[in-house]
Amino acid sequence: MITELLLLFIAIAEGVRLGSLLKKRGKKEYFKGRLQGAEQEIWQTEFMRHKAKEVKEELRVDMTALKSRQGLLRDEIKGHEEKKDMPEGDISRLKDEDVRLEVKVNKIIYGIGMPKLKEDKSVDEVETDKLPRETDLNIKDMDRQLGFLNEKIDSLHELKNMIKDFMKKEV
Repeated sequence: MITELLLLFIAIAEGVRLGSLLKKRGKKEYFKGRLQGAEQEIWQTEFMRHKAKEVKEELRVDMTALKSRQGLLRDEIKGHEEKKDMPEGDISRLKDEDVRLEVKVNKIIYGIGMPKLKEDKSVDEVETDKLPRETDLNIKDMDRQLGFLNEKIDSLHELKNMIKDFMKKEV
């Protein structure tokens, strides 16, 4: 009895679904659906952009904290080297800690511990981009992703306007 009722219910649901698929839609309904789809894609992309900005801000806060620690550590190293009040082993340990912090900062910015440097010790962006990334989340990649998302939103707005114009003229 219950099985027969379930089968009847499934048959009715499939009939309704099939009927809705076979129902002819006109041009106007089709383009309204396309317009709604473009609008929903804009919303989704705006959400993704918002989340990417949040992640980038978290990375920036982490980087700022690390750079602050690194600055304090460098001041401490400089002070101990001038005063000569600490053994060389301890100073070299502090210098190692400075290098470790520099690697962490570079991983946050570039996604790689030691980026390629130019002769003047500045980062060579072109060569660094060619290196494989050690981390997926880094500020440079987030900037690229945000640029891509902004372009996608602009393109979707253009598509939406084109659909509206077409609907005014043709439908």
